[in-house]
Amino acid sequence: PVSGTCAWRLTTAAGRPVVGGAKRARIDANRTQRIDTLNLKPWIERYTDRDLIVWIEFAEGGKVISRNVVTFVRPKHIELQDPEIAFGVKRNKDATFTVAIKVRKPALWAWLELTGADAVFSDNWICLAPGKTVEIVVRPANELSIETFLKQLKVRSLIDTYEKG
Repeated sequence: PVSGTCAWRLTTAAGRPVVGGAKRARIDANRTQRIDTLNLKPWIERYTDRDLIVWIEFAEGGKVISRNVVTFVRPKHIELQDPEIAFGVKRNKDATFTVAIKVRKPALWAWLELTGADAVFSDNWICLAPGKTVEIVVRPANELSIETFLKQLKVRSLIDTYEKG
């Protein structure tokens, strides 16, 4: 079993906070369990279903162990804006790189890639909320200098798949 806090935040598609809450919970191993039911209908009526995102985190002992995102419409209908992705890179002693990513506006289903090199990522295909920094460790198939790594690193999100114009 795990005991912790399930926190949720409702934001606009531009990342502005609307409302949130948290609840303590104990969940047995290998179980799915409803922790709470949220009535967000008043917010949907006020903002529209295309302009809202629910961010959920479960933390044990202050450490987030699970994250999820809920939308009210298909992703292509969310009124996403340029997330203004920023990142920093640190080369580790074991020839891996830690990439710290943050955004000013929500970046749904973001991913990292290296052009010209294969790599294993500690996580990928993630949703990034404003005000949070996410670290991903990248292990290139072949050792790279930090300069080469930075030249090859691309951080993209769902909005990058939309046609411009």
